[in-house]
Amino acid sequence: MFLVVVARPRWDAHKKQLWDGKIGVWPFVVYEPAQRSSKNRAKGTLELKTYTVDREIYRACLANSVIPEIKRRWPSGRRVRLQQDNAKPHVLADDEVIQAACSAGGWDMKVAPQPPNSPDFNVLDLGFFASLQTLLQTLQHRMPARNIEDLVNNADQAFRDLSFTSLDRVFMTLQTVLHAAMKTDGGNSAYHFYEMR
Repeated sequence: MFLVVVARPRWDAHKKQLWDGKIGVWPFVVYEPAQRSSKNRAKGTLELKTYTVDREIYRACLANSVIPEIKRRWPSGRRVRLQQDNAKPHVLADDEVIQAACSAGGWDMKVAPQPPNSPDFNVLDLGFFASLQTLLQTLQHRMPARNIEDLVNNADQAFRDLSFTSLDRVFMTLQTVLHAAMKTDGGNSAYHFYEMR
């Protein structure tokens, strides 16, 4: 339902300030007219609906929204790696449309798929979504989500409220996981790591 893009927080030498690492969150939703009437709305009322994301939709979102936003927000340098898990809608590393979007403007940006069945190597799965979930639960008490539109707004607010330090801790945990995996010659099941708090 959402595409979330984050990077490791860092010092932005050009702006002389800390960059929070948050690129953006994109919901996969569309307004559609209600098929029938209910006690909550009349038939034909526009309501927000989710839709299934396939490779074409994902590619269009990356090329038209995500990659331009990365280029706009990236603090310094032009070398970026887009890590994605191997979900079916995700683009291949050699996708021509994405390669063209990535290299436009002299950027060294490449898609780097993570190892299959390794959620510990994905910073979003490793801790970012848990942090976001906690913020969403807090928001749910103040602003209950009664429909998809409320949920999208709450998720966007939770993303904006996520602290620099929370995101940095998740990236430190990822570094610990990668170090532990290297100690076991790259295996993804025989290592132990400790979450950074």
